[in-house]
This record gives sequence, structure tokens and C-alpha cells, in this order.
Amino acid sequence: ILNGIPSVAVEPGGAVRLRGNSNVTVLINGRRPGLTLSNVMTQIPAASIAKIEIITSPSARYDAAGSAGIINIVLKKNITEGLSGQARLVLGVPNDYNLNANLNYKTGKLNLFATLGGRYSDYVGLYTTKQTTTGITAAPLSKVQHENRHDDGRLVYFGGDYFINPRNTFTLAFFRNATKDIDGTTLDYDFGSTGIDSSITRNGRSKEVRSYNQLESNYTRTFDKEGKKFTIDLQYDFWNSDKTWNLLTQKTFPVVTDLHPIRTIAIGASKDLVIQSDIVNPFKNKSILESGLKGENRSVSSDFRAEQGLDKDWVTFDNIDNKLSYSESIW
Repeated sequence: ILNGIPSVAVEPGGAVRLRGNSNVTVLINGRRPGLTLSNVMTQIPAASIAKIEIITSPSARYDAAGSAGIINIVLKKNITEGLSGQARLVLGVPNDYNLNANLNYKTGKLNLFATLGGRYSDYVGLYTTKQTTTGITAAPLSKVQHENRHDDGRLVYFGGDYFINPRNTFTLAFFRNATKDIDGTTLDYDFGSTGIDSSITRNGRSKEVRSYNQLESNYTRTFDKEGKKFTIDLQYDFWNSDKTWNLLTQKTFPVVTDLHPIRTIAIGASKDLVIQSDIVNPFKNKSILESGLKGENRSVSSDFRAEQGLDKDWVTFDNIDNKLSYSESIW
């Protein structure tokens, strides 16, 4: 669908460009989603989309992150009562599985919705490099890299709409996306100044566990005048990330020697609370007046350090140690 919209281009890797610029903000029903752009395109089925709005000159009520413009995906409202849903399963080789399911239940003044997703993938890579530096003496270098990667994730999004009356609607929803990445790399080096006189093997393993959560609520009031709308939004995001990386190095030629191991630890977290109220008032001459209030409070923390194993103790390596604590309030 996006590929068919003028000025919008979707690259094979999933990147979206608006008028040639990739700095695009994507909204779902006018609000920031917890999904990344790639997840939006894979987990929102085309049949659920009512229309797509391209905003090339966004007003002040939108964040300034998308300098190229805004793509607003408007989802269909389930008019018929009862239970409906769909499931999508993708299988790939080697080990590339993706499952998404959407459920919707509507009765009277209540509309309940839920999205469940999961993915499991493995990747195996082999890279070889051979080079020779010429001069007075030739210096050869040979490198062989084996790579094994594993990614998996779980996604859940559920909530409900309560139709107070035909003009007033209240929405409450929760989104959670949890991922785990495990990467392993083995590097074999052969190098020297007058031929191969030294060989080194390096084994690296990293593991990163991330969790993103978003709680959102919305109150919307419409009016007899078409396009006039009053909204109050409250959104609370909180995420955390924990990543470790371990490196073991061994000299295998001419003498087998174990070098000191190195590891890095990175811990991060963020909390973001946004409260925003807007009123959109169209006029007969096709102009629109938008006004509102917004408040945001955000805090970010991170702790990173590199350590080297000496005997049985771990000590900070080369003074690489950094802690960050940041907070801001915008009104």
C-alpha cells in the first residue's frame, strides 16, 4: 500500500522514504505507536487499514522528529458486532518463523482488540579475507570469521474502546515488545611480516535482552461540524535493556598462550510520560485551526563498563567506565 502512494518509497530492506528522505514519523490513528516502522509494516495487515494520510507540513501538535513529514495510518473500525480475527504465519529456512494474530470483539458500547506476535530466527555466516601488503617485505594477512546469530521476540497489544455515546469515546490500551538477541563470533587470524609467523583465535559472544512497554489512553469528542475534534491523550512508555559481551583471545602459533579475557556490560532504562490535549477546528475555506497543550517528563539512565579478567578478579579495562543519568520536562 505504501509503495502505491505518490512521494512514498519502500526499500527492499523495509526502510521508508518520503520525498527521498528517511526521517519519517509514523503514527497509528494519529498517535505514536510502540511498534517500530518495520514492525508496523509486517504486523498491521493491509485489510485493517482504512486510509493513509501523508502530512508533508505537520503542525506544532506533532513532534519535530519527522522532518520529512508524517505518515498517519488510520485503521478501520469494526462496525459489525461479534468476534473477528485473523492469523498470519511465515516460515523460512534456516529457522525464520513469524506468527501474528489479531482478534476483535465488539458488542454494544464496547470494542475489545488484541494483537499477539512472535518471531524466532537464526542466522549463520562465513566471511573470509586474504590480503598481502607489498613493499620491501611482503606482509600477509588471512582472516576467517564464523558468525552465529539468534533473535527472538514476543509482542502483545490489547485494549478496548468504550463508546459513551455517538460523540464521545474512551480508549485504553497496553503494548509490550520483548526481544532477545544472542550473537556468537569466532575469528581466526594468521599474519606476519615475512610470512605467517603468528596466529590468533578470538571468540566473542553477546547477549541483549530488551523490553519496551507502552500504556496509552485517549478521550475523543466529535462535533456536528465535520472534522472538528477534541482529544485528550495520556501515554506512558518505559523500557529497559541489558547487554553483555564476552571476548576470549588465544594465541595459537607459534606458542599456545591464553590472553586475558575482556567483557563489557551495558544496562539502560527510560521512562517517558506524555499528556496532550488538542482541538481541531476546520473552517469553510478549507483552512484548519489547531490548538492544544502538551506536557512531557522523561528520564533516561545508562551504565556501561568494560572489564578485564586478571587472575580471578575482574577490573575496569583502560578506564572505560561510564554512567549517565538524564531527565527533562517539556511544557
